Amino acid sequence: MPKTGLSLQKIRLLQLWIFYGIFVVIAIVIDAVRPSPTYLVFVTPSTAMYDLTLGLVVGGVAILVTEALERLSSSARALGRTLAQLLGALGPQQVFWYAFCSSVGEEMLFRGALQPSLGLVATSVLFGAIHGFFSRQLWFWSLLATLMGFVFGWLMEHTGSLCAPIVAHFTINLVNLTIIVRRYVPKERV
Repeated sequence: MPKTGLSLQKIRLLQLWIFYGIFVVIAIVIDAVRPSPTYLVFVTPSTAMYDLTLGLVVGGVAILVTEALERLSSSARALGRTLAQLLGALGPQQVFWYAFCSSVGEEMLFRGALQPSLGLVATSVLFGAIHGFFSRQLWFWSLLATLMGFVFGWLMEHTGSLCAPIVAHFTINLVNLTIIVRRYVPKERV
C-alpha cells in the first residue's frame, strides 16, 4: 500500500522553513520601517570575495575551537548529546537545510535588523538567549552562541554586509551538525 501524506522529515523541514521564514519577514519589516539606510545588504560586489573568504576563515576557526572544546570539556560533550537528542537523525540534505535556514534567518534578523538599533552587545546577548538560555541543559550552547554573536556582529560591522556572518554561521552549523549526527546519533537512526 502506498504511503500518503508528508513524512516526518518533510514536516520538520517545512517547520524549519516556516520558523526561519518568520525571522526573514520580521527582519524585512524592521528594515522597511527604519528611517536609516538598509542593513540587509548581503554582499557588495567590490568586497564579495573578501567577505566570503573572511566568513569561511572565521567559520573554520570556530569549528576548530568547537572540536578542541569537545575534547577538553564535559559540558561541550553533554551539549553535543543533548542537541543530538533534540534533532534526532538528520540526513545530509536535512543538515544542509538546517544550516542554511538558520544562518540566513538568524543573521538577517539579529545582525541585519536588530544590531543597527540595539547595538552589538544587546544583540549578541539576545542571540545567545534564544539558543537555550532558559534551559539548564543548553546553558553551554547559549554561552557559545553569545560569544559567536559578538563575532558575527563584528563581521557585519567590519564588512558592512551580511555575507561574512552568514557564510561563517552556515559553515559552523553545517560542519558541527554533521559532526553531532555522526558522533552522537545512534547509527541505526541515521
